[in-house]
Amino acid sequence: MTAISTPPRPTWPPDYVAELMARQHRLRRLKADAGLRAGLAERYRESPISWIAHWAVTYDPRKAASDAPTVMPFLPFPRQAEMIAFLHAWLRNRIGNVDCRSCGKGGG
Repeated sequence: MTAISTPPRPTWPPDYVAELMARQHRLRRLKADAGLRAGLAERYRESPISWIAHWAVTYDPRKAASDAPTVMPFLPFPRQAEMIAFLHAWLRNRIGNVDCRSCGKGGG
């Protein structure tokens, strides 16, 4: 099985064209190799940030008035990746300090 690498940390601004080309290449490889799909599915289960970095897109409505594309690959910054990893760990293990409070519901 051939590994699929995690995208490098983005520079600003990211090269969205290169990222879209990498995603197309990754998709072709996944369609051709069932073993790779199975391995990657397990990786995504364990590390949702990998799935986000490989496949997620974002929409920027500010670009709608220009010729720039409004939909582009979502390439998380390191701090965003840390937050996603924290939330994933909390959901799986109920660990950490996530304080779910609602306004007016006591406690603070």
